[in-house]
Amino acid sequence: MTKNESTNFVLHAKSEQFYWEGNGQLSIKTFFNGKAHYKTNKGFFAVEESRYLLLNEGAYTISIDEPKVVESFCLFFKDGLRLMLSLPEKDEFAHSSSVIYFQVPNIKDTYERLVGKEVIFIDEPHIVAKMGQTETWMVFFKDTEDNTHAIMSEV
Repeated sequence: MTKNESTNFVLHAKSEQFYWEGNGQLSIKTFFNGKAHYKTNKGFFAVEESRYLLLNEGAYTISIDEPKVVESFCLFFKDGLRLMLSLPEKDEFAHSSSVIYFQVPNIKDTYERLVGKEVIFIDEPHIVAKMGQTETWMVFFKDTEDNTHAIMSEV
């Protein structure tokens, strides 16, 4: 779970007692038949049965100390993957279809080129997130089946 072990993987384990401390990857964790305790730079968290914890990359500690075997299921994501969870910006995005995001080096140039090819855009390029010095820009468009997708760029 360190930087030089970065890969996508699933961990399924059973244990009454467990302790680990270090730097981990972006991950989602859940437990059955007990709970696990996490310490991060954001505080302390107890993840109980059928609850989920989403951890970003970084330092954390996990401990399990239960009288019975606790079953854990964790998904770890390769470094560089970002998971953006948010409510839809507009009602037209509030449906069960998935949005595919296409990353491009220059969103404004790509947008202008695709407008020239008669791609139907819903909006114009705009900032959706700022993380440190990096801005994430997106613009949404419709495909031939009326599904919504986006092109995105990081500046």
